[in-house]
Amino acid sequence: MTEQGQRGMDDGILVFIDYSGTLCFDSVRFGTPGVLMKELISSGLHGLGVRDTDFFWERIIHPVWAEGSTTGAGYGALMERQLKETLPMPVPKDDLRRAVMSFTGRYFGSFRVDPKWKSSLCSLRNNPATSVVVVTDHYAEATKAVIESFRTLGLEARALGTRPPKGPEGAGRTPFLVANSADLGWIKADRRFWELLRASVPCYRNCATLLVDDFGFNEAGGSDYGTWPRVLERRFQTVALVEDVFGSPPRVVTFFADRTTGYRGDGSGSPALVRSLGEVIRDVERVVSTEYRSICS
Repeated sequence: MTEQGQRGMDDGILVFIDYSGTLCFDSVRFGTPGVLMKELISSGLHGLGVRDTDFFWERIIHPVWAEGSTTGAGYGALMERQLKETLPMPVPKDDLRRAVMSFTGRYFGSFRVDPKWKSSLCSLRNNPATSVVVVTDHYAEATKAVIESFRTLGLEARALGTRPPKGPEGAGRTPFLVANSADLGWIKADRRFWELLRASVPCYRNCATLLVDDFGFNEAGGSDYGTWPRVLERRFQTVALVEDVFGSPPRVVTFFADRTTGYRGDGSGSPALVRSLGEVIRDVERVVSTEYRSICS
């Protein structure tokens, strides 16, 4: 089944799966304090003046995240620009660029779909009723990195809106689509992200939808991005947008990984139940199986 579809999709299943923190955990681990510091040192950024992780998040990442996640500027170029403006001492251009390239290369090299997902992803690919879109808020370089991470599992993925290969090599193939906010120009919290996505898959109208996401809970980073109130707000907002744009309420599978004690409260006695990746994958398979039986009945 291609983006344009071989038949009407009122009886199909459109699956949206988040990438970082859901399909991929290595990219999240990269941002944890211990790992991040090691990467700053090994890349040479530490020696150039990025002495601690707080400086990294507060002076380099957070000020340009809005631009990086909605334009083609790119992580490397934005990091280099910020470092030129914020480092306490002038740094030779070649040294700075070399350190940035080393760091960003290692970061995007950490983009690996967890192998536990492979069997489930293969089942989704082979199910004639399902199509899968990887939805992510990220820098421009992430699209290529996500596609490569699928390739290492023997799975084909391509950017949303790109045409499949011509000839026999493209016939009958159902790739995973990658919808990156940097390519679309809007993040997932904006209605226009989902409208542009829907415009790229016009055959999907009032079909069943499944949303698989951690809603930022599993993300590392020196901010309140993953705090429970913001996770709840993001979940509510995303679900409402998907329902409004695609015409039906999505089934939702949330993934809250074990970060500390097994539960994460919101301060009012409402915990977020922590679940293993295996449980999440089984839930995805169960929901798709249930929807597929409904379609076939």
